[in-house]
Amino acid sequence: MAAFRFSYSIRARLPGVPEAPAGMGAKFLRTLDALSCVDPIFDDWYFIDCRAMSSIPLVKARPRIAALIKNNVSRDDWGKAEPENGYHAAAIARNSVDPRNMGISIHAGGQCQGEMMLDAGRSA
Repeated sequence: MAAFRFSYSIRARLPGVPEAPAGMGAKFLRTLDALSCVDPIFDDWYFIDCRAMSSIPLVKARPRIAALIKNNVSRDDWGKAEPENGYHAAAIARNSVDPRNMGISIHAGGQCQGEMMLDAGRSA
């Protein structure tokens, strides 16, 4: 008999407020730090560098978060940076064991409305 897996997401709309990568990075780090205080499941964060298709332990990403966020700027179909459309930031908690894995992603910092999503139980 196959085991059932449950997953859920919490989504929030974010207002369109242009912001520099450094400011967005600082807010992203504060969010991860605040979650880490809630429960041990929100620990051992890894920053997901979507553009480089890699992950970096948060302890190594923290001092260069502005550059990582800047690198993950929205891009058009030809790869041209479009900061007016915002930046992407994502992280996963690696110490989480299925089905309690946790992830957070944010698309914000542009003129258009953004979004934040907290995922639980989704396969990586």
